Amino acid sequence: DRLNIAPENWQKLTTQFTKVFHGAVGRPQKLDNYCASLEIKRRANYKQCEKLLG
Repeated sequence: DRLNIAPENWQKLTTQFTKVFHGAVGRPQKLDNYCASLEIKRRANYKQCEKLLG
C-alpha cells in the first residue's frame, strides 16, 4: 500500500524481477530523468516500468 503498487504487480515484481527487467528500473518519470542525465535515448524497460510501477 505504501508503495502504491497493485498486489498482482507486486507479486510479479518480487517473483520474476530478473525476467521482467534488464537494466534501469523505476517509476516512468524517474526513469526519464535517469536516461536524460546519461543521454540515453532508448529506454529498454520503460513499458514494463509504466505497467508495473505506473
